[in-house]
Amino acid sequence: MVWVFKLTFLLFFLFGMRNEELLTSYSTAELQEMAAAGQEVLKWEKCVAQMDHYPLEDVFDEKSRAQYYYHAHRRGEQGHFHLFLREEEDDYAHLVAISMDKKGRAQGLFTTNRWVTDEKNYPPAVRKEMVRHFHVGHDHPSHAINQWLNAMVVLFRPQIDRLIEKRDKRRFLPIEITSETKISVKAQLKKIQKILEERELSSKF
Repeated sequence: MVWVFKLTFLLFFLFGMRNEELLTSYSTAELQEMAAAGQEVLKWEKCVAQMDHYPLEDVFDEKSRAQYYYHAHRRGEQGHFHLFLREEEDDYAHLVAISMDKKGRAQGLFTTNRWVTDEKNYPPAVRKEMVRHFHVGHDHPSHAINQWLNAMVVLFRPQIDRLIEKRDKRRFLPIEITSETKISVKAQLKKIQKILEERELSSKF
């Protein structure tokens, strides 16, 4: 039993290190943008927790071509948001899905195989760029939810980028979920702020 504990601790430690190293690969300007997005996520989090359904029609921004909807059909969650960027009527990409826990807080991110949403197969680099263009600028059906989603894709940009890369490698497998990771808004924001503080400190010497 001792070796099981040691192995579990080691895996936890290594996972944490990889996640922090992932963040350090981003520029200070990008991290500052993520930190600002993190504050925006926390600002609207309570509003998101109170929402448990969405209109039958998908939410769509004609200017940015961003699109999303919310539904529930998986165990272990309240539901999840599916985020898209639509180029034309039948030409769109599924960017990422945000899983919500029973209290209405973001608990994970995942991607789906192409046949799940019948999307066009974009290369990873193009899909990552699409994520950066996801932005819902109107207030329908909820200003708070739209702002929260806009901030989430910025705050968790590193994880979403990595999920997209993993998705591309597994897209030919007969699986629905091609990549998935757990997330914590507060933990992500804390790590980003730590890196920014360290960079600011080192720049003084």
